[in-house]
Amino acid sequence: MPSASNVVQHKRARYSNPYSHPVALVNMPRISPDITDVAVRKLSDTGKRYDKRFRKGLEVRVYPGGTKVFQFVYQSPLTRKRRRMSLGTYDKAGKAGLTVAEASAMADEARKMVMSGQDPQHAREAEQERLLKQFAEEQNSLTVAKLVDQYLSNKKGIKEKTLSGYEGSLRLYVLPALGAVKAEELTQRQIRNFLYELVNDDMGKRANESLKALKVVYSWANESGMLEYHPVLGIKKPVPAESRDRILSEREIVLLWRSLSAPTNQGSPPPFTDDISDALKLLLLTGQRSGEIRLAQWENIDLQSRVWTIPKEITKTGKGYAIPITPLAAPILEKREACRRNEYLFPGRGDVPHFGRTTFSHAVRRWHNSDQSPNFDQPKWNAHDLRRTLRTQLAKLGIDNTIAELTINHSQESLVQVYNRHTYEAEVAAALMKWDARLTQLIGAT
Repeated sequence: MPSASNVVQHKRARYSNPYSHPVALVNMPRISPDITDVAVRKLSDTGKRYDKRFRKGLEVRVYPGGTKVFQFVYQSPLTRKRRRMSLGTYDKAGKAGLTVAEASAMADEARKMVMSGQDPQHAREAEQERLLKQFAEEQNSLTVAKLVDQYLSNKKGIKEKTLSGYEGSLRLYVLPALGAVKAEELTQRQIRNFLYELVNDDMGKRANESLKALKVVYSWANESGMLEYHPVLGIKKPVPAESRDRILSEREIVLLWRSLSAPTNQGSPPPFTDDISDALKLLLLTGQRSGEIRLAQWENIDLQSRVWTIPKEITKTGKGYAIPITPLAAPILEKREACRRNEYLFPGRGDVPHFGRTTFSHAVRRWHNSDQSPNFDQPKWNAHDLRRTLRTQLAKLGIDNTIAELTINHSQESLVQVYNRHTYEAEVAAALMKWDARLTQLIGAT
């Protein structure tokens, strides 16, 4: 018969395990040895809350309505009191909650903390407090530059071209002037002073673009919960947006085409490089947007079938379409294919894969400022004016307004898009062929 001292030692050894302590077992559900997905799914909704305990402190609490929450039940090494820590909601797929495997792994980690003398719930609360403190400190030190970086690295669902435009305005103009200012301390006075400086430097358009980009960043910060402050709201564009009406006259079209076709073997250098000349010719021939020309790739150009497919990824409207390769455009593309350098129709310099956003504007500006610019009828033109010129010429040729608009890929009204599913590809091709013939007449097949 064991002595009294042995009995006492046996009880102490037994009760030293927190999961076998009598107090810890009061009102606790019966232990099941294993936890599986099948076992958890079989836990039914009884209309009342109940707990199902599995192995070593891992439980599933079932609520009225059927929601199942994984919990870890343990005796705190710090207070010696029984505690219950929620791990997360059960979800078989693991998309909106935890799988059985994930909950088991979390329970194992919590159990290790208990065995090492730590309270996992206390550690979680301390970590949450630390993160809140860190967030508050970051908010106090969040500058406009840091806010812009977070926007550019986290923004989703926006076209690459649009985001690139915002980034250019922010990095070139906004950040040098306002980047060091704390995001929550930026005032409307500071923003207006910055914009007026750009306007005074004859950069009104850049001021408007910078204002828009800064407004987008603060709106994103508001929507994501980073900031409740929005200093850009209520600030109007410093320069009213002007609707350009510049088109090239037929005389100017001929002068430009001859300049673009100037030979390179004469004494003075040509007004444009071959790359720029070819690109501007295609702008005039097709009426497409400059970005759709800059980003054109050989995989979308079929010289044999004489079809140029413009994918939706590079269009402003987000819709792909096809245009014909007309008689004037074909030799330009054939010449370029013979000396292609990469997958793009117009490669950039050095390691840059394609023409940049400012390639056309810089080239045309240099030409206007040179002594080789012919005597045009009206003030300076830009690359986008070639698109407007084609659209005007289509009207003069008697092309139906709907076809003319589709030729330059303008969006139809939403109601028309819904009910009229005809693509008009044949009509668009006929319109561009008619313009090609008229341009051939004007330039005398130069």
